[in-house]
Amino acid sequence: MDLRPVAQELQLIFQDPSAAAAGFSERFRGPVIDLVRRYHLPLLILLPVAALLSPAGWLIGPNLGIFLRAIAPVFAVLGILFVAIVFDRVLEYSRTPSIQPPAGPPDRHLALYLSLPVSALAPFFFLHPLLGYLMLALSAAFCLYQSLEYAAAHFERSRARILAQFVSAIIALMIPVAALLFLLNVARSIAILRDLS
Repeated sequence: MDLRPVAQELQLIFQDPSAAAAGFSERFRGPVIDLVRRYHLPLLILLPVAALLSPAGWLIGPNLGIFLRAIAPVFAVLGILFVAIVFDRVLEYSRTPSIQPPAGPPDRHLALYLSLPVSALAPFFFLHPLLGYLMLALSAAFCLYQSLEYAAAHFERSRARILAQFVSAIIALMIPVAALLFLLNVARSIAILRDLS
């Protein structure tokens, strides 16, 4: 597993996120699954290993299960990456259609690319679980801010408009989840009432 390409992309993102995102459109033109497999997956494999082997994790929570110790950070990172994919789709489908094809390569998956620091948190989770979650929150805020900055400059829209479109898409995705949770609660309430009667 060669992490050198991933390390190079991380260095570019931290040095100049806008330039890194612009150059990424030239370097990568594949589907989203290739981006995840090439850049995010090697880091995601290291994350549960580092969290599970963390000495601090064993000291502060020796009775915690493997899920809370190693799998929960992975699910947290995957949730943020899913949000980045939604952000990319919102930008892609809200673009005004044009008769003229774009001059350069398509700007796709840029929020997912800029979210690469979110996947690179294995060293922090190895040092301490709380440090890992703190860096997870900070890196997620950093990546969202950089994605908003790049999208506002590249698509010539205000940050408020892009953020409003993004939040509306997240709310639309959460409606089925909320409906499912409501139905589950109703079913549990009915079961409890039957047991009481």
